[in-house]
Amino acid sequence: NKFINDINVANAKIKKLKPRYEQYSTLFHTRAEVEGLYQTLSEFAGANNLVISKIEKRQIQQVTKAAAIAKATGKKAKTNNAKTKAKKANVAYFTIPVDFEKIIKDKEKKIELSLNLSFINQAQKLYNQLNKHTVYENLSNKNYDEIIKHAIEVRKYIHISSSEARPSELLKNHLTDNNLFFYKGSSSNKKIGKYELYSILSRLLGVIVDLDISKLENYELYLYDINYLDINSQKEEISLNDRALNEKMKSQNEVLDWYFKFFYNKITSPHHNTGFNDGDIKYLMKQFKLDIEKEKLVSLFKKFVNNYNFIK
Repeated sequence: NKFINDINVANAKIKKLKPRYEQYSTLFHTRAEVEGLYQTLSEFAGANNLVISKIEKRQIQQVTKAAAIAKATGKKAKTNNAKTKAKKANVAYFTIPVDFEKIIKDKEKKIELSLNLSFINQAQKLYNQLNKHTVYENLSNKNYDEIIKHAIEVRKYIHISSSEARPSELLKNHLTDNNLFFYKGSSSNKKIGKYELYSILSRLLGVIVDLDISKLENYELYLYDINYLDINSQKEEISLNDRALNEKMKSQNEVLDWYFKFFYNKITSPHHNTGFNDGDIKYLMKQFKLDIEKEKLVSLFKKFVNNYNFIK
């Protein structure tokens, strides 16, 4: 009885697991193979300096043995009703169409990273100088943001001023004009935390006048994301992203150069470290149709011109 009971329990488990087995075994033998697919995609992206921001799987498509043979031989396969699902015995393999989210405007992104890093370097000078003065304690990130913002505005004021007055006088003039300072000891003077803004900026004035004005453009885009407690790690992360983008753009430029060589009948490897042989050359010569590619190029150039207003 126990033996029969064990058999019944095992059969029940098999019946319960069968749908899951069918789900994976139609494409992969094990769940590990599914994970292996994603691992392969990740390794491929890393090896080719690519960034996959999103993969969206579409409906799985089956390829019959007849269609697979026809594709290999170049012949047309007999097509049945597309809605008719082929029997498993007649399926050669499955394809999984995916949509890769395109990452565009790499050059703009690189400029943004560069500006961000340049600004953080300027902000760090102010932050470091401020922390040399032990009198300023318990300042929050919000306090630092506000101090740096006012310091930048003072630097801009000094830069555009035609006055020959000393920086300390220009600082006072700027704060007075903006109702941030009235007179020493006034309760109406602007405070950050428990400290007067005028006092803080006076101690920072030596650094303020040396700030690179060209690195402060649109500073509001980057100021409020600074992590003052770990600013060096933040800079390193930006630098790493910048280097990765450099490598990606380098690969893209190599591919563009490789593509344009086709128009001059020069067929080479797209990358210096990519294997290339006579079979590759023959395949590419067969696939590349000069007239069609010229039409594509002209069409793309027209779209580019139409998207940008070059004539003002």
